Amino acid sequence: MKAYISDNWPRRGVDIYLYQDYQNTRIPYLLRDDRFVFDDSKAVEVGMELPPTLFIPHEFYEAIREAMIGEAIDKDDALHDARRIRDRLLTMIETEWQSKQLEQK
Repeated sequence: MKAYISDNWPRRGVDIYLYQDYQNTRIPYLLRDDRFVFDDSKAVEVGMELPPTLFIPHEFYEAIREAMIGEAIDKDDALHDARRIRDRLLTMIETEWQSKQLEQK
């Protein structure tokens, strides 16, 4: 399965396209009755426009995008603290390992 996202400025959101490539055609997945349906009757040649699988308004897409690329995680203080502690522990372990290596020489 392949996917791409395209801005839909007139509707103030994004169109999401899900599809399969087969030889010289693309077969879209469409949303019907709250299910993704593989619809080979809507197949188009590569390079032609696919029907969008679904539309997401910008305010929802922005929240999802932040979570997907980690911006939301970076803004979370508890996770930020956990990362800082992890990095300190890794530094301590690495320092100890290096000192053991020097002792062996």
